[in-house]
Amino acid sequence: MNVAGIIAEYNPLHGGHAHHIAQTVRLLGPDTHVVSVMSGHAVQRGDVSVLTKFARAEMAARAGADLVFELPAASALAGAERFARAGVSILRRLGIITHLSFGAECADVELLRKAAARVPETFPKDISLARAYPAFAPEYAALFTPNNILAMEYLRAMRAQDCRWEPVAMPRIGGGHDGGGVYSASAVRRRLFQGGTADDSMPGYALSLYQREAALGGAPVRAS
Repeated sequence: MNVAGIIAEYNPLHGGHAHHIAQTVRLLGPDTHVVSVMSGHAVQRGDVSVLTKFARAEMAARAGADLVFELPAASALAGAERFARAGVSILRRLGIITHLSFGAECADVELLRKAAARVPETFPKDISLARAYPAFAPEYAALFTPNNILAMEYLRAMRAQDCRWEPVAMPRIGGGHDGGGVYSASAVRRRLFQGGTADDSMPGYALSLYQREAALGGAPVRAS
């Protein structure tokens, strides 16, 4: 039996996220279980989630996640390195994970692993993560997109915590991390904040859950 860990925000869950879960199960086999570690009400970039963590966890369960655990706010609000290490740590302590599945623009795990291995465990505090990769692995410059860097941080976290899991890199579909594509969470949020719909981006069950929360006055939530 395979148990795949996925670290995510699902803010909100869109078709790209559902595709990721479904493809993970399809690749690893029908007896695969999915465990998600998900940001709570606090999310990356110092923001709050567009709807409650409970509704987003319900979306994840409807998409195929068997268990959903919360990533603490201090880690959810941190940069890619702490975000990845905290998510991996939670999954490691469960003692049941066999694979770590993540989205990336590059699906070549070995290439991502080689680039990640060039970045040392510690580097001067005045060098940000965004500068560390070009500084230590300039020959892999073409890889340094937001999702690839996060994927490489998962690989570095696995190495640091001696996780013997099999990494699975899933090619992203649709827009990039902060792009304007159909399957870009930031683009979906912009449309929802503007009073638009996301019926071409979110699976029917996720859209229904969002509409339920909106009807109760619980979505979309803004930081200010």
